[in-house]
Amino acid sequence: MEKTLYELVPYEVIEKAINGDVEAIQHVIQHYSRYMNSLSQKNLSDTDGNTYVAIDEEIKKCLEIKLVISLSKFKIA
Repeated sequence: MEKTLYELVPYEVIEKAINGDVEAIQHVIQHYSRYMNSLSQKNLSDTDGNTYVAIDEEIKKCLEIKLVISLSKFKIA
C-alpha cells in the first residue's frame, strides 16, 4: 500500500457516515475542516485600508452541507 502525506478517513468511518451515523459524519467533517477553511477564506479590508484574511462562515457551512449530501449519495461497491 502506498503511503500518503496525510491521514485518510478510515473505511469503517466512511461506511458508517454513509449509513447516517452522526458521530461518523462529524468525524468526516472534522477531517476536512482545515481544507474547507482554506476554501472559505476571503480577503477583507478595514476602513484604514488594511487587508486581512478571514473565514466566511456561510461559505464554510455550505461546504459542510455539500459534504454531507455527497456522503448520502456515495456508493460503496
